[in-house]
Amino acid sequence: MDKGDGSAEEWLITFTRQLRGNLPQGEFIVTHAPLAPWFTPEKYGGGAYNKVHAEVGDSIDWYNIQFYNQMEYTDCAGLIHTSSSVFPKTSVLEIVAGGVPAEKVVLGKPATGADANNGFIEPATLATCVAEAVAEKWNGGVMVWQVSTTNLLSVMSDVAQSIATLE
Repeated sequence: MDKGDGSAEEWLITFTRQLRGNLPQGEFIVTHAPLAPWFTPEKYGGGAYNKVHAEVGDSIDWYNIQFYNQMEYTDCAGLIHTSSSVFPKTSVLEIVAGGVPAEKVVLGKPATGADANNGFIEPATLATCVAEAVAEKWNGGVMVWQVSTTNLLSVMSDVAQSIATLE
């Protein structure tokens, strides 16, 4: 994407079409895991994930979007509502407003502070962020990165318990 010449986008579009041709929808799941900044409109010469979604979004079941390792998305405001001017229009709700269906936007965060250079949010805070997004009709889900360094059930339980206390 960073090269900005459209070659990455064309490769992803071609690859996704081939995958979906070999893995029929309804029988198989096809997902992508882009960095959140790759949804920034007009930042990348080839269109980045806005182009990929426009061309083959119907063939992608969901996007596990990486909201970490960019020195951004560290609080609910920037993660859910309005991203910074560094990567504009890349918060969860801004990506949805840009045309990606809410159910396809999966919020990805590191499982622990050790699992990424930055972007970790404590489970209770992440639960608050998720609740804010759900209140705005987002229903995509949450994924965590780097399961091998932590007990996944513990992390997901912490997030789920925090969400339950908000209801």
